Amino acid sequence: MSEVNDKKIPEKVADHAPKNIFLYPEDRLKALTMSYDNGGGENRRLIKIFNRYGIKGTFHLNSGLLNKPIYVLADKVVELYRGHEVSCHGCSHASLYRIGREEIVREMWDDRLALENLVGYPVRGMSYANGRYNREAVNILKNLGFVYGRTVLSTENYNLPDDFITWNPTCHHFVNTTKSTA
Repeated sequence: MSEVNDKKIPEKVADHAPKNIFLYPEDRLKALTMSYDNGGGENRRLIKIFNRYGIKGTFHLNSGLLNKPIYVLADKVVELYRGHEVSCHGCSHASLYRIGREEIVREMWDDRLALENLVGYPVRGMSYANGRYNREAVNILKNLGFVYGRTVLSTENYNLPDDFITWNPTCHHFVNTTKSTA
């Protein structure tokens, strides 16, 4: 018998098991993550549903867009997102692959500081505005201390990413916000 995290595993299974096994809390092998961008007013309804069913979400906010029409008010961020994770999406939602080094630093660092001041805890992650990035942006984010960056490329598998700073989600779901006339 082999042991993984103090659990006995039969040798025939252990021989084929990966050497490094990542376990979530309660020794779970999989986790459901829900990730939403921009901080629009629709988050209020979504968070009520999440809270009712015990679902946790990550909400990638643009600190420079808070208080603008259709966005969440800055003074409501703590109350609204309590129990969920707030992370960066860039101060102004700039596409990082289109702007220079200094602008990337300013866009992401200013967003991080503003959000940390609002929520009162370290903001560790981000979501790439418009889903696009380049190697320079990735390197800057790592140097700024970001732990993960979510992209928009669906993998359609449940594997953990090789590099969390370019974390491709399993899938997307879209909500049709247009009203049907039928």
